[in-house]
Amino acid sequence: ALNHLAVCEGIVVDRGAWLMTRGEYQLKLKDFAAARQTALLMFKRGMTENHKAHSMYMCAVLELQDEAVCDEALKLAGTNTLASMLPLTDEQTKAISEAYQTELVPHYLHSHAVQRIPYQLLKGEE
Repeated sequence: ALNHLAVCEGIVVDRGAWLMTRGEYQLKLKDFAAARQTALLMFKRGMTENHKAHSMYMCAVLELQDEAVCDEALKLAGTNTLASMLPLTDEQTKAISEAYQTELVPHYLHSHAVQRIPYQLLKGEE
């Protein structure tokens, strides 16, 4: 399916949907580095308020092996993301926070989602 998607790339009009589908396939194939880059391309195209893209990014950052969890996260509605769906370990929370602080926050200061999601990861006194 991923190879077919590459063949169809030139005729697909909705580039955002094409990238989302490519990222989903990459997650299913456990190609987390490629899925992460696809999510970053989506953000670069202006999809920073798309919470499904944020869930994809989080699945890739955490390199989640459980395909069902990622599939469920990509179906969440509204402003829900993987981080709001699962109780994350301290290590997972740290990995996502660091990824946001290094890869997203400096480049997308205008995005409400990019600014808000790291705050949703905080616990207690933090």
